[in-house]
Amino acid sequence: MDCVLEHPFETGHFDDGAALRPGGLELTIRAMQCAGFTAGKRILDLGCGVGAGTALLHRHGCEVIGLDLSPARLADACRESPAVAGDARRLPFADESMDGILAECSLSLAGYDAGTLTECRRVLRPGGRLAITDVYARHGDTDPTPLPGCLAGLAPRADILAALAEAGLAIQRWEDHSDVLKVFLAQLIFSGRGAGALWTGDGSAYTAALRACRPGYFLLVAAKERLG
Repeated sequence: MDCVLEHPFETGHFDDGAALRPGGLELTIRAMQCAGFTAGKRILDLGCGVGAGTALLHRHGCEVIGLDLSPARLADACRESPAVAGDARRLPFADESMDGILAECSLSLAGYDAGTLTECRRVLRPGGRLAITDVYARHGDTDPTPLPGCLAGLAPRADILAALAEAGLAIQRWEDHSDVLKVFLAQLIFSGRGAGALWTGDGSAYTAALRACRPGYFLLVAAKERLG
């Protein structure tokens, strides 16, 4: 049974995700351009939430399908394009059926594990690209305090790159966009939610962990290399 979360950022998405998301739609457009997600391309929006990225891809002429764990959010995501409930570790799509994959604040939740990334590679056609915008740890230091939501999946840049390479995905671009996190926090405050929307409980308990890893935000494009 699905439920409505008191703190939606625990899933990586707010209900009004088009307005409140790190980098806004501008960073999504940047990711689409860098990955070559143009009209006619078949694109999977992995962890689509309420479908802000899905709708943007659709408006740019892509043949897009959204996937998310939450059936409730998919009701909004599939207004213009199809969307299905599913697990990133077991994608319900045929081999080499996608020209690209967009993953915004979703792989930090699913984890940069072999199962998820191997599935991404499996469904990509040769030459297909995976575009990621997500959080990462700018420092490799760790703190025993577990972080909430997508912050729980914070990984250093080196670990993310190594996991993608291990899955057979070739890195083509890495851009640091850590400045968007400051803007995002300001949006939360001015929206009336405040920083408390980021997690349940006492946020001060996470201060040491956040200082240790120094969260940042990045855009990455990786490709499934053609054989031969």
